[in-house]
Amino acid sequence: MKKITRNLVAAFAVTFLFVGLAQAQYFADYVEAVTGGSEEIDTVTTGTQTGLYAEPDPYYSPAYNTANNTGLGTDQYWDWTITNGTASGSEAAVYEQVLGDTSNYIEIAWSGTGTVTVDVAERNGAVSCAGATQSMTVQVIDPSTVTFSADNPGGNVFGGTNDTIKVCATDLTRLDDFVQVAFSQSVAFGSPSYQVQYTITIDTITSGGAINNIAGYTESYMGSAGNQVASTADILNLAQPVDHGSGVGFVCITNGGTSAATLYTYRIQGVTDRISRKSDFLLNPTKLANGWTWYDTTLETLTVQVNPAPVTGPIYHISNMWAN
Repeated sequence: MKKITRNLVAAFAVTFLFVGLAQAQYFADYVEAVTGGSEEIDTVTTGTQTGLYAEPDPYYSPAYNTANNTGLGTDQYWDWTITNGTASGSEAAVYEQVLGDTSNYIEIAWSGTGTVTVDVAERNGAVSCAGATQSMTVQVIDPSTVTFSADNPGGNVFGGTNDTIKVCATDLTRLDDFVQVAFSQSVAFGSPSYQVQYTITIDTITSGGAINNIAGYTESYMGSAGNQVASTADILNLAQPVDHGSGVGFVCITNGGTSAATLYTYRIQGVTDRISRKSDFLLNPTKLANGWTWYDTTLETLTVQVNPAPVTGPIYHISNMWAN
């Protein structure tokens, strides 16, 4: 099977890859682009590569098997056309297969954002017949972003990217607060479906100011381990620190018999959404939890510093027996 790769120079740079049956076993996951239906528009994340296939005419391909894309007619081939709907509206490129190339399946690498029209027409080389064109719209969007929400003491939220929020160990109201993140997506598709990966590290501060990390207390919710956190809302409360022997939540951890100032540092390290995961189909067709592409991976941190309340010492006076 011949592979053809070309670039389009327009507001979109897309690459067509005419390939064989590498993805045929997953064709059952494809849906028809029905005009006026909920799946009429194919939405993809920019920077990804996705596949499309055209159902062949049953007269010319009577042995066609949808399950594995086999049985295509030997004289059938397909013209694929992409029209950049956000530029001049003119036809950007036409790709016509040579006779015998049964490329009813293509892969397109997307860049830029906006709307593209993809057309395909089936042809028969033996009798020089051309079928009517089928069209569909592809909407290319940016991936989601995630950030810490703004600090809002009245709303039980620790927030503010790169902030260090200092709280006294006796401030029980604030110590019940959460670290919260906010998601954004350029286009909504039903209920939100986000994933976020982050870590919590815990350090203590000595009276001299030295910071000591407690490696065994690190909490990891990283996608590489498949234990990222999911959210069906645009706002998510991240986990409070687990019980490390001093109680659940934000507490001063005892270090050498003395409660020390304790740093709880949250580090956001990426987000996925419904469309970005769908756009990973060719990379992760079996939906492995640790197989998604992560976006907005620029490290963002937020630290909650819990300071121990000073222990007030006893009052001293001159002994009543001093003048004996």
